[in-house]
Amino acid sequence: MTRAPAQGALLTVAALACLAIAACNTGGGSGAGTVRKVGACELKPETQCAGANLANADLSGLDLSKADLSGANLFRANLSGTNLSNANLSGATLSSATLSKTTLAGANLSAVKLAGVDLTEFDLSGATLSGADLSGAKLVKAGLREATLTKANLSGADLTEAELAGATLTRANLGDTTLAKANLRDANLSKADLIGATLERATLAGANLTATELDNVSLVGASLRGAYLQSTSLTGARLDDAELSDIYAEGLLLRGASLKGVRVTGCTGPGCDALLPSSAAPPG
Repeated sequence: MTRAPAQGALLTVAALACLAIAACNTGGGSGAGTVRKVGACELKPETQCAGANLANADLSGLDLSKADLSGANLFRANLSGTNLSNANLSGATLSSATLSKTTLAGANLSAVKLAGVDLTEFDLSGATLSGADLSGAKLVKAGLREATLTKANLSGADLTEAELAGATLTRANLGDTTLAKANLRDANLSKADLIGATLERATLAGANLTATELDNVSLVGASLRGAYLQSTSLTGARLDDAELSDIYAEGLLLRGASLKGVRVTGCTGPGCDALLPSSAAPPG
């Protein structure tokens, strides 16, 4: 008869212990499963925070992949190591934001202001940057394969050794950009402005250069093998030692262009003869 109370007491203690453990696992506080917030914005993948004010926020190291941050204010936000792959950042303000080791592959960065930002070696493959302001930006060795940069402003940007294979740059402003050794294989540069740009030893094999403005551009040692040049303006351009084999040429503007050592084998189209060194019209 004396054992029953003891057993009951033990059961009561065990029950209380279980309740305490459950409370610890499910209660509020800063547990491992807690989602951080800035205002009403939950900082997690696929979050819906369009137009959120995240200025000066520390978002470093967070996974915000596929998040909707369109129109968000990220002025001076810390995005170091943040995963923003496939996120919607269209129209967002990223001025003075810290972007060290930030993942932006596949992100929508349409109309984003990134003027003067250092994006050296950034992976922006497949990203949408239509209408974005990247003027003066540093994009050395940046990955922009298959990126969309329609009507983007890249004037004065440094894209040395950048990877732009298959990128869409129609009507983009690339005036005075540095694209030395850049890979623009199969890129669409139709109606783009590259006046004064440096493309020495760049690869433009298979590129679409329809109505592209390449006045006063340096293409010394560049490869344009298989490129499509129709109504392309190359006034005052330097094409010395450039590879122009297997291109299509029609309606080219070559006044004052330098064609020393240019290779034009396999050229098709009515403009091929104009690419012979003796055909370039004298300046003035």
